[in-house]
Amino acid sequence: MAEIRCTKCGNKIYIDPFSLPYKGEVACDNCKNVMKVDLSTSYFVVETNHPDPYDDFSNYYWWKISELERHSITEAALSLGSGAYTASEFMSLRTLESVCRRYYKKVTGKDYKGSWASIIEEMAEDPQFKSYTGALHYFREVRNRVGHPEGTSSKLDAESSYKMSIRLAKELVDKLEPIAKNE
Repeated sequence: MAEIRCTKCGNKIYIDPFSLPYKGEVACDNCKNVMKVDLSTSYFVVETNHPDPYDDFSNYYWWKISELERHSITEAALSLGSGAYTASEFMSLRTLESVCRRYYKKVTGKDYKGSWASIIEEMAEDPQFKSYTGALHYFREVRNRVGHPEGTSSKLDAESSYKMSIRLAKELVDKLEPIAKNE
């Protein structure tokens, strides 16, 4: 009997040798992680189907971001796993935009009703946000690329935006008060 291990929890998953070669998805019975699997009698490839935003944020941060932010970063992860890289980048940016707006409100005391591009521009020019200027300029360029139909995102673009959005969101969330779980 062929076996593989879950990429998330390490659980053994047995594969019927009569079903080889097999190419498709397999879900772990233990943690429900879905993996892409390519098995033959001479080799096998097992990889996580999509990132897990709960794990990427960790429990500590997961409950400090809003329901909208959790939903958006989950869509980014699912889009990344399905090969919809431009959609993944867009949803990563949406998550970050929401966190930036909350952080902006905390620092300045006012709601920001302008566009994502304009909040990035204003934050990048404000000395209170100086430590985030480089990252904000990077995300402004990503937003410009993703927001226009001249091209599409690559897997590397989407993975980078996903991971960098989470990293910056965590830094900003550390400076915010916890929010209600249902906000």
